Amino acid sequence: MVLDSARRARDPELQRAIETQNRLHDALKLLFELLEKYSPVWYEKHYHDQAESALNLPSAKRKLK
Repeated sequence: MVLDSARRARDPELQRAIETQNRLHDALKLLFELLEKYSPVWYEKHYHDQAESALNLPSAKRKLK
């Protein structure tokens, strides 16, 4: 559910949750990119597919701000 920006602006707890979600997404995306770049032996296709699905790649990251 997409919340209107007025509600997000009034709710500091919701804003913190959104910021935390964005930071976690960025960290996971960085780890994914490192795995793609260095391709360790154990990094098999099913791990790639699972990570790609979790990050909703290749679609652009949605900004909730």
